[in-house]
Amino acid sequence: MRKKSDSNGEGFYLAPTHPKVDAYLQNVITELLQNYSLDGIHFDYIRYHDLEYGLNPTGLKIFLNYNNSLSRFKSRQINGNQTFLGYKQSAITGFLSNASTRIKAYQPDCIISAAVKPNLINARNLFGQEWDVWLAGGFIDWAVPMNYTMDLSTFDKNIQIMKKNLPEKYIDRIVMGIATYNQNAKSAGKKIYHSSKNDFSGISIFSYTVFKDEPSYANKLIKYMK
Repeated sequence: MRKKSDSNGEGFYLAPTHPKVDAYLQNVITELLQNYSLDGIHFDYIRYHDLEYGLNPTGLKIFLNYNNSLSRFKSRQINGNQTFLGYKQSAITGFLSNASTRIKAYQPDCIISAAVKPNLINARNLFGQEWDVWLAGGFIDWAVPMNYTMDLSTFDKNIQIMKKNLPEKYIDRIVMGIATYNQNAKSAGKKIYHSSKNDFSGISIFSYTVFKDEPSYANKLIKYMK
């Protein structure tokens, strides 16, 4: 686990590379599946906070034992070490693969989705989210890219990276995430319209708080979507 810093203030993070984290979360999922009929399970924050995260002692020890050479590990920088990054990626993907198998075994119709970073390349290399692998492996039914940028060109760039790097058959398994909390209705409406020109499964608007605090926002949004 990593303690929050003054710079991000988002709290504590469970370390995917720690075996007890996987066991704990799998137990939570099992409890939900055994006690409730679920339409779906959505995985949020299923990622590292940034590249420098994931250096918990237990995870490092497992990695070092796996490589069977402490000196070999120390000869490289941890940040940017693709071998260590791959280990972190596999920890998240392994958890999701096991969770998916468990969910489908208990409730085959339960939809599995995950909130993912919108730039597919950065998602993999900075945050440990190889969500293209998740789609290809059938570990998730829907990917929900948090394409929350205010800038339309950046928004579109993220989409183009998806279309360039994902087989076409996976595009309709993407629900495009669009922000309302950081931009006005006109700006958000343009992104909804832009998304509609692609073959995504749908859109996800974040967040409901905006509509609750500003009831007129919804009408404005509809106006700019036309």
